[in-house]
Amino acid sequence: MRLVPIPDLDGAPTRWVSAEHVVSAQPQYLAGAQGTILVGEVKVDGMPLLRVQLGEHFEKVEAEAAFLRFIAGIDVRLIPLSDRNGAPATWVNPEHLVSVEPVYFGGTTGVNVAAEVKVDGMPLQRVALGSDLTRADAEGAFRRFLSVLEGE
Repeated sequence: MRLVPIPDLDGAPTRWVSAEHVVSAQPQYLAGAQGTILVGEVKVDGMPLLRVQLGEHFEKVEAEAAFLRFIAGIDVRLIPLSDRNGAPATWVNPEHLVSVEPVYFGGTTGVNVAAEVKVDGMPLQRVALGSDLTRADAEGAFRRFLSVLEGE
């Protein structure tokens, strides 16, 4: 068993958890008096959701960078899953993937492709992988996504 730290606002560990039990991490951006308040949420098997206050940041890009530093401090391989706009929304530990399935559907001028990803203890996630592609390019986009999940 390997224990990994869950850092606080200053980067100091406040709790150690088993690395194999870290499921996901997700930022929450809230409006603050001076900018964006960042809260890091970490899902760990068998525990309530951990919420870590990561401070107020003048610009959202500063808050995004702070979140990336936060998850780097956890020291578990976390893969970003993008929202419908292509921005990373949730980072998951690929060891907790249950299934991954391609979804192909018609676009304006070609094929759109997404991956439906099921992670332990989380609702089904749909990750957009490309739009208006040829069928071969859409299949390639899904294979590249699988390679990232598999650590290749």
